[in-house]
Amino acid sequence: MFNRKILLLFVLLFSVLALMVFQSTRKPLTGGEALQSPVLWIEKNLNSLRTKIIGTFRSYKKLKEENLKLKKENQKLKLMLTQLEEMLLEKERVKELDRLRKQYSRVVTVARVISMGISPWPKMMIIDKGSKQGIKKDMAVVSVDGLVGKVFQVMKSYSKVLILTDVNFSTSVRIKESRTEGVLSGTGTGVCVLKYIPKDEEIKEGMTIITSGLDGLFPKGIPVGVISRIEGTDELFYSIKVSPFVRLNKLEEVMVLGKNR
Repeated sequence: MFNRKILLLFVLLFSVLALMVFQSTRKPLTGGEALQSPVLWIEKNLNSLRTKIIGTFRSYKKLKEENLKLKKENQKLKLMLTQLEEMLLEKERVKELDRLRKQYSRVVTVARVISMGISPWPKMMIIDKGSKQGIKKDMAVVSVDGLVGKVFQVMKSYSKVLILTDVNFSTSVRIKESRTEGVLSGTGTGVCVLKYIPKDEEIKEGMTIITSGLDGLFPKGIPVGVISRIEGTDELFYSIKVSPFVRLNKLEEVMVLGKNR
């Protein structure tokens, strides 16, 4: 135990002497300063350590704030980019509608689709134009892809459109390649049926269906769809399935045409 105390005393004295030698190389110390120098040295290093810790914490806090700020700016830029892309897509759609406008002489207005059924095969949709814009019942509604349907209810600022695949829809059509006339009706699913095509007519899958203009409602020559299946269940007429050109789940803007009268 005695030897241990001597060893500790020796270490303490050696540390004091070392500090005194270190201080002597810089500036002579008075007696009081010599006694205080170990304490001052410890206090100085503690203060330095505290300053470094505080500085590190502040730097971390600043970096965290800058990172949060950058994240917010990044989100804003992403939102702006999405909006810009939507504007460019809308501009392209408007250009296509302008080209479509030149094909028809009875264009009443261009409208936005503001509502559509959520089922896989919606029966109708709502557009943002109505009687104020000159829309009337039974007017044709088309897109850049082809026939969409017809107006069946008109309000002051909006209208309801019956889609061509609905069971209540029908119109006079023609097979473009053979010029054979028939009646197109909706089935309530994603396809239509072409009726009253005699079996002696030469038809095949892939032929194009267009409006005939004979019903007095739709202008002649509007693309409707393509023959996707031919069956001969009836003795006199074919049973023909037609896949519409229009893709209802991608409709955003449509064009309303005046009656063919």
